[in-house]
Amino acid sequence: MEVASLVIKAAGIRVIIAKSFARTFYRNAINGGLLPIEADTEEMAAVDRLRIEVKDSALIIHNLTKRSKATAAAPGVLILDIFNAGGLVEYIRSTGDFPHSL
Repeated sequence: MEVASLVIKAAGIRVIIAKSFARTFYRNAINGGLLPIEADTEEMAAVDRLRIEVKDSALIIHNLTKRSKATAAAPGVLILDIFNAGGLVEYIRSTGDFPHSL
């Protein structure tokens, strides 16, 4: 349901890191302006402070609490553009269009 990702965003959360996502949740999160990141979360806890760095074709997740790092595949440019715009509706409002060929 779309509501699940909207509630998370309403709580002030902008990025979600998990081992995996249901495809529907993943798309709804992006469309709603959240950034879902699939990564190994074995060494992460809900209370850890994290910093995410975009580097080339990878994301580096710095665990500031445990002083460790994890990597994940960077989302595509379009996904980052939608995220930076605040969601799909805001992206289309700001660009006036949606790319037909990705």
